[in-house]
Amino acid sequence: MHRIDTKTAQKDKFGAGKNGFTRGNPQTGTPATDLDDDYFDMLQEELCSVVEASGASLEKGRHDQLLTALRALLLSRKNPFGDIKSDGTVKTALENLGLGETINLARNAVPATRRINSKPLTGDITLWASDVGALPIAGGRLNGALGIGADNALGGNSIVLGDNDTGIKQNGDGVLDIYANSAHVLRFISILVESMVSLKVNGNAVATGEVQAGNGSSRMTNNGDIFGSVWGNSWLSLWINNNFVADVQLGAGTSVTTWNNAGSWPNTPGYVVTSVWKDNQGENIDGINYAPLQKRVGNQWYTVQGGTT
Repeated sequence: MHRIDTKTAQKDKFGAGKNGFTRGNPQTGTPATDLDDDYFDMLQEELCSVVEASGASLEKGRHDQLLTALRALLLSRKNPFGDIKSDGTVKTALENLGLGETINLARNAVPATRRINSKPLTGDITLWASDVGALPIAGGRLNGALGIGADNALGGNSIVLGDNDTGIKQNGDGVLDIYANSAHVLRFISILVESMVSLKVNGNAVATGEVQAGNGSSRMTNNGDIFGSVWGNSWLSLWINNNFVADVQLGAGTSVTTWNNAGSWPNTPGYVVTSVWKDNQGENIDGINYAPLQKRVGNQWYTVQGGTT
């Protein structure tokens, strides 16, 4: 059997490689599809083969032989599948159709008089979550504890996961607790997350506020300053500023003439000699300059002590 394949056939009319016919179009110069002997021979033999396969002979005056042949070759409308039974091939036919398991199941089928959740089996049945006490897929309320992969030992409003005492539990308004092997390890409330055990961070621990220890008795701020009792219940920056020398200097200087004068200079605690002078006459120095050595602690300058004899 083949589709029309003359030169004037409409190519791919019904898809790739599926030609068809066209009546042509004189205005565009498109010719109508030509028919050849190959095509008519194919149609003739295809139709005649069906009639002859049914055991009938071709009769020129009859116009129903194709329909009669199809009925004879397929099913008898008066006795459907009668030939299968008469041939003794019922079992083989059922096996070929894969109906063996269906027949076995039918032996134990539920009779139509039975009901499912008060719904008769005489028609299609739609069961809703409310019919069997289940939660709908859109969500709903579950009263009591839930266990996933294990019975729930936490009780209350809780969910355990794989272990009967490991999961989450609501322990009050706005209070959500985490348990591991019945040990309370974490608590979530609206203003903080509280860890009941040591907390290990694999990576960076980042805080946008203060880092506190000792229930807040010591703190570290985002500028690196530290508050604690070891610094006198103050900040480390203030403690360092108040206890360490931040700068040193020489105070206002004093000049004294020593030539032909007796005395001890500067002989004042914290003062040091900065220079001496002498002219080119005589052997003794003519004078000295001295000033206090000072230190700054915090914003206050102090003259150092000691150094006198």
